[in-house]
Amino acid sequence: MVNNLAAEDGKIAIYDCPGSFSDRWIEVCAQRKIPYIAVDLFANDLFATLRRANAMALLCHPPMADRRSALAARAII
Repeated sequence: MVNNLAAEDGKIAIYDCPGSFSDRWIEVCAQRKIPYIAVDLFANDLFATLRRANAMALLCHPPMADRRSALAARAII
């Protein structure tokens, strides 16, 4: 895979949920030098953080067994 993302283009935001897909996503971004920012899906300033980081995408795979995560994901999507 070729990294065509320039630093000025922005970052990929990743919902950092230990034990989920985010562990691998963060590892891949670090290995391939893809700019990313780890975010908290439940932060009050999530959208402001995404704007400040010039985030182009939000990778999120919350555990659906966790009702709070499922509701937050549904509201964002």
